[in-house]
Amino acid sequence: MYPVSPLPTDECLIRAAQRGDDDAYRLLLERYAPLIGKWSMRPIFHGAVDDARAELLHAFWQAVTRYDPARGVRPAGYFDACLRYAAQNAGKRILRRRAREVTTATPMEPDTAGIDTPESACLQADLCRRLTQALTTLTARQYAVLTALYYGGLSRAETATLLGCSPQAVSDTHRRALARLRHALTE
Repeated sequence: MYPVSPLPTDECLIRAAQRGDDDAYRLLLERYAPLIGKWSMRPIFHGAVDDARAELLHAFWQAVTRYDPARGVRPAGYFDACLRYAAQNAGKRILRRRAREVTTATPMEPDTAGIDTPESACLQADLCRRLTQALTTLTARQYAVLTALYYGGLSRAETATLLGCSPQAVSDTHRRALARLRHALTE
C-alpha cells in the first residue's frame, strides 16, 4: 500500500493563493462553497441570488488575500465573519435600492377587480394616492424596516442584523412607522 498524502491545510492553501496559485484558490473555494452558499441564500436576496453570490465571491477573495495567520484566528471563523459582513452590507444596499424603486416609481394603480360603481373606483384611486403620499412621510430607517419585514419577508432578528441594531429597535421603529402611516391616512 502506498501512503496517502494528507490534504493541504487551509493555511497552506491560503499562503499559496496569496502568492497567486489559482489551483490553491480553487481548492479553498471548493472547501468554503457551502459557507458562500449559506450567506447568499438569505431571504433578503430573493430575486438577486446571483448578484449576492458574485459579491460574496469577491468578498471571499478579499478575505483570502487579507488573511494573516500570525493573528491566531482560524480561517473558517475569519471567512465566516467576512462573508457575514459582506452579506449584511449587500442586504442594506438591496433594501436601499428597493426603497428608491418604490418611492420613485409611478403612483400605484388602483385595483379595479371587483369594483362595481364609479364611486368605489374613485375611493380606491384616492386610497392609493393617499397611501403613496403617506409612505413618503416615513424616515429612511422606518421605510427600510417596513420593506424588510413586509417586502423582504425577514424576521425582526434578521432585520436587526441587517440594519445593525437590536431587535427591540426594529420593533420600536416598526411601531412608529405604522403609527405614522395611520396618522397620515386618517388626516
